Amino acid sequence: MSIADLYAEAWRNPEAHNSLEPGDLILKIEVPVQGRRSSYLQMSDKSDFDWALVSCAAAAKLDGNKLSHARVVLGAVSNVPYQVDAANQFLEGKDLADATAEKAADLILEKAHVHSENGYKLPIARTLIRRALMQLKA
Repeated sequence: MSIADLYAEAWRNPEAHNSLEPGDLILKIEVPVQGRRSSYLQMSDKSDFDWALVSCAAAAKLDGNKLSHARVVLGAVSNVPYQVDAANQFLEGKDLADATAEKAADLILEKAHVHSENGYKLPIARTLIRRALMQLKA
């Protein structure tokens, strides 16, 4: 089962945490080696050991400055890890630059559902997306 399959039911049903059936048990996790660079950032109220208000993971293969197989995923903004396929597709073949990271953030956040209690997360998410992508250069 892929990670996308593991969370597929949660996308359809906000009360579901995953797609596992009663009695299912995860016995092994395989993380394929893909030669990607990755970064993870989170913003918390207190410290790195606190629950994230917003988190962002980014991964991609880099050939010089050119991105491939890029993925950006936000955490703590939805009941499941949140990614936007259009943003991942946009990043394919692009040079990693500030303007590219900014456009990816626009695509990821353009359909965000802002409520009275979570609007403060949007500028945090935008900043984390840009920084996580730019850290792939490091």
